[in-house]
Amino acid sequence: MTPTLTPTPAFSPDQIKVKNGSVVREIPQGEVSVLIDKEKYESTGITGFAKVAVSPDETKICFESWPPAPEPALYVATITGFDIEEVSPNRQNCVWTQDSNRIIYVNSSSKTTPANIFLYSLEDNVETNLTKDSVPEGSVRRYEIVGFSADGGKIICTYEDVGGTEEGLGGECEIDLTSLTVSFL
Repeated sequence: MTPTLTPTPAFSPDQIKVKNGSVVREIPQGEVSVLIDKEKYESTGITGFAKVAVSPDETKICFESWPPAPEPALYVATITGFDIEEVSPNRQNCVWTQDSNRIIYVNSSSKTTPANIFLYSLEDNVETNLTKDSVPEGSVRRYEIVGFSADGGKIICTYEDVGGTEEGLGGECEIDLTSLTVSFL
């Protein structure tokens, strides 16, 4: 009798997930391989990592630890869990741009402190605060990322002013990824 071979399941981005605080690849009806072990990152505390996102070209991952981690941070790595790089401390909600060369995220903040939207270029390792200059003087503004425009050229966002002269004001916004300008809708 000829043995039958079980084909290796094709890669799918939903196989990459956080399990027990570590970043893993979980093959359906198969093995779980640890890509990034939380135990090697004391700064994540006992919780470990909380979120992972696969790049559109499926070659990279962005993953993050959140409070109560002693030192929450955002990281990028290859899809296999190698070449791990800390992007920045106190950042969260990582989203990839369509070209897989940049990530968008917000800073960790309390309910009464500013939350800005940042862009990080993997090509030159530069972080840019996209929204810091769009806040009225004397206000505390909290931005959130909603997603991308259909063509991927703009970040769709919302904002709320939680302190200062514009308390309670909020609305929708977009950020052009070419000019990096913020527009309020």
